[in-house]
Amino acid sequence: MILQWAWKAKDKTDEGALKRYLEDKLPRLNRLVSRYAEDQVELAVTVYHLPHRTQPWETRFTLRLPTGTLASEEAAETARASLDVAFDELIRELKKHREKVRKDYVYRRKRRREEVAEVIPLVQAPSESERKQAFFKLIEPFLAPVREHARQEIDILEIEGQLPQREVTADDLLDDVVARAWEVFPNRPSSMPIDLWLIDLLHQRLEELVENRESVLMGQIDAGDRDEPLTPDEDVLEEDFWLERIFGSQDVETLDEIVPDTHMPEAWESLSDTARRDRVRQALAQLEARVRRTFLLHVVQGYEVEEIAMLQNREPGDVRSDIRKAVHQLRQLLASDAPDAVRAEEA
Repeated sequence: MILQWAWKAKDKTDEGALKRYLEDKLPRLNRLVSRYAEDQVELAVTVYHLPHRTQPWETRFTLRLPTGTLASEEAAETARASLDVAFDELIRELKKHREKVRKDYVYRRKRRREEVAEVIPLVQAPSESERKQAFFKLIEPFLAPVREHARQEIDILEIEGQLPQREVTADDLLDDVVARAWEVFPNRPSSMPIDLWLIDLLHQRLEELVENRESVLMGQIDAGDRDEPLTPDEDVLEEDFWLERIFGSQDVETLDEIVPDTHMPEAWESLSDTARRDRVRQALAQLEARVRRTFLLHVVQGYEVEEIAMLQNREPGDVRSDIRKAVHQLRQLLASDAPDAVRAEEA
């Protein structure tokens, strides 16, 4: 984060102490903007002293993000009090903004579903090269969230010991899903949106890996299926092809994102960001697999209950029950785990 500090008061005696006080607060803000690159986040802070006012101290925050600009300002009797109130207001505005961005993302995904309807007939074109180009155009908008979901699942399966550490990567899985999607596309369920279908293929592949961890090798695709690339100049089954096209990864490992409004003990606040992420992953790994997957699809990926019910061939009421169960269990696990986590980090 790029911090710009301005002190608009004649007396500079308290400036240094107030700036250090603000810096102590910044980790809370940093966790909420961790999905953005550090050089894409700018925070401008201006502290004014206006002695003619009843509340002579005023703090103004301006937070510039790639997705928008947020601002807050508050006056108080002391500089620290004005900074506290303005900072809390900025946090509230940022949480609202993140929810809006999430809803916009879900809306765009639904719009893409409508747009791909025009591409589907081209996947049945007479020319092999035309079919493959149309296929890539069809699935490309949905690959980033599929890869992110794959990464989350791999992390947790490794913690559970169901997959060997660092043997399977999200890019490996994505390549497998794309290859399988191309192979079975003519028989895909026509009532299921493309993005849900890709998630379903991902889940199938993960289950194969867990059930046959010794014998199932990543990328078990016949060489003959790879001879002709899906685009004229590049092979979409090569890892670098996908890596160049996948961005916008959603950082979903902060507690506030997965379980909002959770009141944690003070011990949690003293943990490093790395320790917190590890504890969140470990808590997720303690959930029943179906409950965890349902929760992540809804809370992180933004899928509606009815969409998850379609994907899992379940009743919407059962999906809602799993989501509530996951939230309850995560709050309990993380709150009870916080003191042990601090001791482990200090050891």
